Amino acid sequence: MFAIVSRVLFAILLIPLARSTPTSTPSDQPPPVAFGDLLRRYRRLAELTQEELAERAGLSTRSICDFERGGTHTPRRATVDLLAGALALSPERKAELEGVICRRRGPKRSRRIRLLK
Repeated sequence: MFAIVSRVLFAILLIPLARSTPTSTPSDQPPPVAFGDLLRRYRRLAELTQEELAERAGLSTRSICDFERGGTHTPRRATVDLLAGALALSPERKAELEGVICRRRGPKRSRRIRLLK
């Protein structure tokens, strides 16, 4: 009985360590930055709330929140232009914001499951 309890406690104590261990990345490259993280950083540097940024950019607060949380929606170039203008970003920072967006080309994948015969 004691052996089982000690194994369970040992496993419970190791779970937080495994989750907090950083993943290895090449030392010559910084870790990748997500669009939402960069947008949040620039918004905070501008000392704006999500509501204020949304109003300045002509977008909904929900859109700003979704972008910052990293939803599945990819912002359009026009939306990035609106955000960059509302944040008064320099051309370099705007290019950095545009550079982190992953755009998929080609037709959308079908969400239907095809059955194999």
